[in-house]
Amino acid sequence: MKKSLIALSSLLMIGGTAQAQKVSFEEYDLPNGMHVILHNDPSAPVVITSVMYHVGSKDENPERTGFAHFF
Repeated sequence: MKKSLIALSSLLMIGGTAQAQKVSFEEYDLPNGMHVILHNDPSAPVVITSVMYHVGSKDENPERTGFAHFF
């Protein structure tokens, strides 16, 4: 009985995580080269800003390595 309850609860948890939520967003490319992704959620009265830069060891020129760690 205990094993069947554990198996059933595991299946319910896996089934709940398999369904993805559809998120609507807009994308813009500004004249200065910045790529903007905008998502408006009027249900929450907060503003969140996230900035990501394409820098680091994965973006280095193979002939000039170490600059990501230097700066």
